[in-house]
Amino acid sequence: MKWKFMGKTVAFLLTMFNLTDLPINAEKKEMELTPEQEAQAKAALGEDYENVRAAINKELETFASTNFDLKAIQDELAAARQALALEEEENAPGTGAEEPEAANSPLHEQISAINKKWEAKFKALVGEGVGDTGKVIKLNGGKQMKQHSSTHLHASGFEFDAFEGRSWNKRAAGLTAGVSNFNDKVDIPLLQGDIEHFVRKNPTVLESIFDDFEGLPKDWGTQSGIIDRVINGLIAPSEITQGDNGGWNPKGEVVIETEEGRVYDKKIDITLTGEKLKQIEKSWITFMNGNDGSHPWKTTFVGFLLGEYFKQAVLDSRIAMVNGIFVKTPKELTGMNVNSQNGLRSLWYYYRDIEKKYKAFDIGEPTKENIVDYVKTMIEMIPLNKRNQQGWEIQMSTDMLLWYKERAGEFYALHYATDQGKSNYTGVSPLNYPNFKFQPLVDQTDTLFIGITKSKNVETLYYRENEKGELTVTRDKRDTNMFADFKEGIRFVQVGRKYTAGEPKEFEFQMVYSNSVPVFSSETRIPLFDPKSTTISFKFPFFYPHLEIVQNDYGQDIVNITGVVPGQIVTITGLETLSAARKVKNNANLILGADFELNTGGTLTLVVQQDLKLKKLSATTGPAAPAETDKTFTTNSIDVKGTSVFRYGGAASATLATILNGVDGKSITIYGTDAAGVDFTVADVAGLVEVASNAVLGAAANYITLTRVNGIWYETSRLIA
Repeated sequence: MKWKFMGKTVAFLLTMFNLTDLPINAEKKEMELTPEQEAQAKAALGEDYENVRAAINKELETFASTNFDLKAIQDELAAARQALALEEEENAPGTGAEEPEAANSPLHEQISAINKKWEAKFKALVGEGVGDTGKVIKLNGGKQMKQHSSTHLHASGFEFDAFEGRSWNKRAAGLTAGVSNFNDKVDIPLLQGDIEHFVRKNPTVLESIFDDFEGLPKDWGTQSGIIDRVINGLIAPSEITQGDNGGWNPKGEVVIETEEGRVYDKKIDITLTGEKLKQIEKSWITFMNGNDGSHPWKTTFVGFLLGEYFKQAVLDSRIAMVNGIFVKTPKELTGMNVNSQNGLRSLWYYYRDIEKKYKAFDIGEPTKENIVDYVKTMIEMIPLNKRNQQGWEIQMSTDMLLWYKERAGEFYALHYATDQGKSNYTGVSPLNYPNFKFQPLVDQTDTLFIGITKSKNVETLYYRENEKGELTVTRDKRDTNMFADFKEGIRFVQVGRKYTAGEPKEFEFQMVYSNSVPVFSSETRIPLFDPKSTTISFKFPFFYPHLEIVQNDYGQDIVNITGVVPGQIVTITGLETLSAARKVKNNANLILGADFELNTGGTLTLVVQQDLKLKKLSATTGPAAPAETDKTFTTNSIDVKGTSVFRYGGAASATLATILNGVDGKSITIYGTDAAGVDFTVADVAGLVEVASNAVLGAAANYITLTRVNGIWYETSRLIA
């Protein structure tokens, strides 16, 4: 074929692959490279490869649709020739029919007309390539943009790139157009249809957005088509073979258990005003003018509009897939993303601390100093026959991985005496265990938890992977609403089965291993919505036991807590703004000593006894105090790194002499002390401090505020009674 736009690039690829024709699929609409060819192309083209592939596929698709026109001409010509042959056979000499004049035959005239149409079409293809002939649009006083046709942005031919009725596309191409009116009854229905067409035509664009921003490990498995849940069976037989002793001695037991994964119903609800849509439109046009090399599928207005919102949507999904703790939100309330599903950390917690389906390694806490030996110990506690298998990953926080790299760098330099690792170890696997891979989880924070499993044992679940991108657009008065419903989840394909005394050893089965430290931070709470009952019931998937009341109209006292397991810690945090006094009641099920008042905002901590009754461990009478930000100093020197409020605590009077670690633009406030006969004075310090007059701070309420400009701390306010 004669390439209109990509001829030189295709020639480059053919030379690199040592081919004469570009490999394409059966529909002749897409380039189809072998994995080796694709790797070679990516190495040569780098990050431009995806744009090149998309452009080639676009031209192939256009050429294929044009070829359908040629095929129609060919079919029409073949049918006419067949009819002519039949007529000539019927009028052959000896048949008695009158022989027609060839030049005047209607069929001959039809064939001649078809031939002329074919010739014209062929010449057009040879001379101009395929598709609509574009023209170069000049922007900003002569700047050349991409090629556009007379009817479509980017000469794409797609409905959402048409100029007709779409002022945003005209202005993006540099054509004169009116301002888009997104409050108008015309623009919004048109935009609604464009979004639907864009998503249907270019689903891979949205998938690429997900891949670019989601950041979930590529090693994990994925399964779609899950309507509610998916179940895998675990079969563990004991040994059945024995020596022949001539008798009948049956042996062998088997245990069958199931592992379940589920998807959670989620939604996206967005309301846009006309003003907001105009802001997005302006950003898009500016983006286009400054990025001539971007592929049109990424810069078309509806794609840009969707992309801006999906950036947040896919970030939400990534966070929920790791940190999610499921809480069913009442219909009338707005729920949190982190409570839309159970994430990976939630599964670790549930299977280790609630179901006890695997036994954790009780080896204390990892530290910066012991992290290398700690990881080595965990690996070596895995049974040898499994430890030597391939595909293991070690899940940990990014901070802990940095600990490992820093500490292992010291060992690596000493042991191997090479340049690599003298400052930081750069391997992706622990020292001496290449079949294990570090899998840092950016959202796994505030924890020393480490989990080990096979990468393919972690599986993300969807009903349809691109379902999140199928937005519906509606109008309500002046507002434009966009919404989508989808299903997502994550699971372990197999967890394991904890060994019980007296069972065959083969019944002990684990596919996950971890240390025993808390999976979540002690500050992690989930909202306790009004259950319309005096009993709080823990039942999968709702099982996280650290609760916080968030509704002012929480409706009743709490008299029982069920679904807990022995040894479990349960906490309930109240709310100061409760509209009515509510209590956790002291009774036979909740052994508190006295009722706990929820409207104090304090926290009640309980432990589950062996009889499943809950006993109070501690209680606070108010909300936790905010973290201390003030800093007490006792000398004439102040180090301002890390805080901005300073209180003098020295035993004798002093005068400010030095301020350390300041930066321009920072303000600090210095308070005095109530100690009898003790003052702290802030006076001018040459080249460092300038004040209106000496500030003698003789009481704890007295203060002076200083702000640094060009290296000098200037007085900006004071209060001295």
